[in-house]
Amino acid sequence: MKTNVKIVGENAWSLMYDCMKSLHEDGYKVVIFTNESNIDRWKNKRKVVIDSKVGRLNNFIKRVGVPVQVFIACGYGGEDRRPKTGMWRLMEKHLNSGNEIDMDESFYVEGAGRVGDHSDADIKFAEAIGLKFYVPEDYFEV
Repeated sequence: MKTNVKIVGENAWSLMYDCMKSLHEDGYKVVIFTNESNIDRWKNKRKVVIDSKVGRLNNFIKRVGVPVQVFIACGYGGEDRRPKTGMWRLMEKHLNSGNEIDMDESFYVEGAGRVGDHSDADIKFAEAIGLKFYVPEDYFEV
C-alpha cells in the first residue's frame, strides 16, 4: 500500500503490487506492523486519525482479499514502536495461534530509509528481528 503521512482519509492510499493472494496461497501469513504517531500527536482530532488509519487498513484488506494481521504502535516511545521489536515479540509469543515462525522462510518488505522514504525504521526492525529484508520494488517486481 502506498500512503502519504500528510494525507488523512480512509481512501488516501493506492495498491502498489497485487500479489497478496499468491503469497497467502503459498502459505505465508501477511502481517502489517505500523507506527502511527499521528494518533498520539493529534489529540484533538484523534478519532479522525484513527478512523482514517483503520479505514485505510480495512479497505486494503478488502482489496487484497486475504487475511491480514495488523499491529499498530501509537505515540513516540516504548518498546512497540519500530525499529524496536515489541510488536513482533507480541505476535510471536501471544498472537500467532501457537505456531512457531519459520525465520528462514519469513521476510519483511517495506521502505528502507531511501531518499523519499519516511524513515529507516523498517530495515532496522527487520535487522533487529533477524528477518530477510526487501524494498518493495526488489521483492514484488522480481
